Amino acid sequence: RRRRSESRSSDSRTKLVARWLLAFTIVGSVLALGSVHVPVLLVAATLAIAAGTATFFAGGEPGARWPAPAALLALLATYTAVQALPLPLSLLTHLAPATADVWSRSFTVIGERAPGWGAISLEPGASWVEALKWWAYAATFVTAAGVGAHRGARWGAALLLISALLLALVSIGHGATDASKVYGFYAPRFGGERWHIGPLIDPNNLAGYLNLGVFAGLGLVAEESPFIPRWAIALAVAPVVGMSFIAESRGGFAALIFGLVLLSFLLRRSRGSFIGSRGRRMLIPLAATLIGGLALALTAANHHVIDALLNKDVQKLKALAFTVPMMRAHPWFGVGRGAFQSAFQQYFVSPNDIVYSHPENFAVQWATEWGLPVAIVGLAVTGWLLRPRALGYLSSPAATGVFTGLAALVLQNVVDLSLEVPGVMFAAVAGAGFLWGEAAEKGAALAHGPERDRSRALVLGVAGLAAVVLASVLGLRTIMDDRDDAIIDFPSKTVDAAAYASYRGQLRAAMERHPAEPYFPRTGALLAWDGHRESPYPWLALALERAPTSGRTNYLLAVYLAQRHVRNQSLMELRLATDYDVALAPHAANVALALTRDPALLRSAVPDGVNGAPLLYAFAEKLPKEQARLQDEFLEEATLHDPDYASARSLAARRLLAAMENPDGTGRCAGTEAARCAREINAQCDELERLRPEEQEPVVFRARLYMVLGHPEAAARTLADECKRFDP
Repeated sequence: RRRRSESRSSDSRTKLVARWLLAFTIVGSVLALGSVHVPVLLVAATLAIAAGTATFFAGGEPGARWPAPAALLALLATYTAVQALPLPLSLLTHLAPATADVWSRSFTVIGERAPGWGAISLEPGASWVEALKWWAYAATFVTAAGVGAHRGARWGAALLLISALLLALVSIGHGATDASKVYGFYAPRFGGERWHIGPLIDPNNLAGYLNLGVFAGLGLVAEESPFIPRWAIALAVAPVVGMSFIAESRGGFAALIFGLVLLSFLLRRSRGSFIGSRGRRMLIPLAATLIGGLALALTAANHHVIDALLNKDVQKLKALAFTVPMMRAHPWFGVGRGAFQSAFQQYFVSPNDIVYSHPENFAVQWATEWGLPVAIVGLAVTGWLLRPRALGYLSSPAATGVFTGLAALVLQNVVDLSLEVPGVMFAAVAGAGFLWGEAAEKGAALAHGPERDRSRALVLGVAGLAAVVLASVLGLRTIMDDRDDAIIDFPSKTVDAAAYASYRGQLRAAMERHPAEPYFPRTGALLAWDGHRESPYPWLALALERAPTSGRTNYLLAVYLAQRHVRNQSLMELRLATDYDVALAPHAANVALALTRDPALLRSAVPDGVNGAPLLYAFAEKLPKEQARLQDEFLEEATLHDPDYASARSLAARRLLAAMENPDGTGRCAGTEAARCAREINAQCDELERLRPEEQEPVVFRARLYMVLGHPEAAARTLADECKRFDP
């Protein structure tokens, strides 16, 4: 009896340790910038795996077995690791010909010997990190299922609410102080406006996580007998609702509305809900919670928040169409988990050279990275295992709230990427685990004995330790790390042979880690160009092969051809460069004008449609005054290409005003032409006011025109009437 009592006491302490480790994993992983950085992820994953191992050691509960969803997560982690294993290139050619082609041509094009081995994954290091993630998710589900079986969904819902509340408060604190760095030391690489400086920089990720906490909290509010006062729970939910609104995520806002509708419907059927037992009057706490949250949001919101929520930009949804040819090229095994960013550039680079790191649709992410068979089977099995009845979604209001939060998060991730952020995924997996464990306990599921539990603990712990080691050794260097080093270490133009060879070796090592990434061959072209030791053309050809729609590579090729006086081909590359990346228009104009001043040839470098307007504008701006008529023609053509291109209209109005204020002797605005110029200036001002209502320029143009026409009183009146609209 003493031994049994000591064993039970030891198991109880182990369960307590597992719960605390789970809490640290969930809260810490999101507050530490979502654990998107590999060193932080290693710590979070280690905690999660330790918690799962402790849960197995404790045993004696339904959650102490391998829950079926955890087994599925472990299988996906194993498959991801298999994707990262090196295979003979001859075998890889039969299994994944497109992948084998990438591995071989990445080196043969530049005169290097092709590697004899290659992985199914085009980012082996990233795949090892992904394998660790999914193994940690499996361990998290094991722990959460054990906690749900022992403590019920209420404990899990409270943990999710606390984590979301801490995230909201930290984000609010950063925004209220107008912080420019997270925690005062981390400067975001991308994004990071005022209310987006916080642990989760991306507004979609932030809103998705907060919504999960909102619905977990609302479920607790709806409990018949909450374990803390209902007003305290409502007070905790309010700032989470407010920050979710301030996050400016369209997908997050739509998911919040969907979840509120779903929750209001489900709570009427949920067992133990005060709504069903006391009637509609008990909806007051729920309504007060939401109204309080929105009130907090409105105190911080401004027109930027409203504009962001009403933004109609759907560029990222258009990018989904380009994943279809990617799936066709890699149908069976995908490009490897974590390889989407580099591999996708062969099929699509967004205008202005924007690269997509994720397709922002979790189903497409699975299909492109794992392959269609695994994605289809994985989605089907996940949907079956986590069906509402299996999760006991009506077993308690807390369970209903967590289930609603998970449903809203999954719906949002049809158009967002938050499930790819470890900090968000840890919370989502734990939420599902809490529900699974509570449902298993209420279903009187039987636990296995301690011996079998401890054998599973050994498997989980040893495999988890191996995943941590492999990820830390092979996955620590990301694409961004190698790109940063390529910039920092780029040698000077007076590079000697030794430094040239060293940097070339550095690029080759980066290409071995990221064979589909076009950035490194493009950098190799610059090295060859500056070093004069080899031709940059093969490097540029490889970069174009890896990203055919990257305007910057086309621009470099145009400059290279221009230096060799290959005029027509250079102009064609400038046309492509500007079409893919309109920000290159001023640079492309310089190259084109250095090649020729022939209007017909210059027009051959202009893309069709709206992307041609910036280059025509750049031509007009850079041509000498002696070619004033050609400047006017280019500006007129720019507005024909894009009637909403305000810069061309502004320059046209400025040129006409200058001609009226200081006649240049050409007669373009002299005598009878003055009235025509005045009409054209007013027409341009009308369009500028439509396109840029917040800018002062058209008002100043009209006042200057009145002065030229001899009506200073009208000029003063115009300025006095209109200046009230502007700040300053």
